[in-house]
Amino acid sequence: MNNKPTLLFQGPVATRSGYGDHARDLLYSLYKLDKFNISIINTKWGMTPMDALEYEKPFHKWIVESIKNNPSKQKPDIYVQVTVPNEFQPIGHYNIGITAGIETTVCPIDWIHGCNRMDLIIVPSEHSKMSLVDTSYTEADKITGQIVGQHRITKPVEILFEGFDESVFGTDTVKTVDCLDGVKEDFAFLFVGHWLRGDFGEDRKNIGMMIKTFAMAFK
Repeated sequence: MNNKPTLLFQGPVATRSGYGDHARDLLYSLYKLDKFNISIINTKWGMTPMDALEYEKPFHKWIVESIKNNPSKQKPDIYVQVTVPNEFQPIGHYNIGITAGIETTVCPIDWIHGCNRMDLIIVPSEHSKMSLVDTSYTEADKITGQIVGQHRITKPVEILFEGFDESVFGTDTVKTVDCLDGVKEDFAFLFVGHWLRGDFGEDRKNIGMMIKTFAMAFK
């Protein structure tokens, strides 16, 4: 008889997105541990394609076989949800919310409420943790102005740094990028990112404004 704890994992495991990559990495670690009976709820991530799974790979094949369109109504022992905090929902006996956090120093108040619905929050960096735990909102009565509440995260927030596959990205496999060989300056900035759709200042990662800010600062 299999007495392993049940674990329900929810995240965009099939998507070509940063959250999709992170979800697959986390799921692979749980899969290799072989300590849980794992079921998966596959979710969308915006408009990103849901074709990242390669069925000839045993791990990806296992993901497909473990996806439950109609998961059991019985509470899992552990529930892991990979998403932004305002979407966190506690549906297990112990609930873990995993998020990349936010690029700025203050998080929205609905993120605070979402984190407090879980038992544990996991983020990938010290910056992500600080933006969550250092944010607080004071609630005042609209008529009297008297302070009636303080909103901040009360649940533990831990850091789990993102790793990489050394067989793909290790020092023995990484080759010098030819285009960087032509950089003659002794001091230079390198930015790598996805310039998405949107007018100036409105693309999701604000790359257009980053370039303008750089040009103004160093003109």
